[in-house]
Amino acid sequence: MRGCGIVASRGAGDLEGRRSCDAAGAERAAARFPMVGILIDAHVESGYIALMIPPFTDTGVLPPGVHRATVDEVRVRFGRSSELRRVQMQSVEWMLDLARRAGITRIVLNGSFTTDILEPNDVDCVLLVDSPSLNATSALEELHAGLPFLDVSIAEQPDFDYFVEQFFLRDRDQQFKGMIEVIQWH
Repeated sequence: MRGCGIVASRGAGDLEGRRSCDAAGAERAAARFPMVGILIDAHVESGYIALMIPPFTDTGVLPPGVHRATVDEVRVRFGRSSELRRVQMQSVEWMLDLARRAGITRIVLNGSFTTDILEPNDVDCVLLVDSPSLNATSALEELHAGLPFLDVSIAEQPDFDYFVEQFFLRDRDQQFKGMIEVIQWH
């Protein structure tokens, strides 16, 4: 798989693009222009795939909607620009490991972590659990006990839908905003 990355940075009123033609180059570009949109393309057997976390709005939030991203994309976009963000990202990765073991099927990230704030308060997360197995009890207990810098809610489908379709949909000022669904983390 050959990857290319485009990083959009805020210029004088417009978005400026920087292009890098391999994954390492995309990461270097993202490090130079943190907290902006990243597009990673890949040619695969089944066709062309483009995944993107869109640029922030003028108010520093993601555009409304659920934006799907891999954990690597989340790390590059949100988990590097400050020491606090790096530590929060480490907690997200610990949560992903527990979520795998707990049988979680979907994960949505929200809160100040998914904004352009340099030092966010925490990472709000909602995890969808269909029907936990007996083997998952220990991991679910650890998730319920909590992880540093994470506010984790474990929900079944109706409550998960409420978080995604209503609770996470607006910021504290009742303005619409976006959130991140982590994909390919299993």
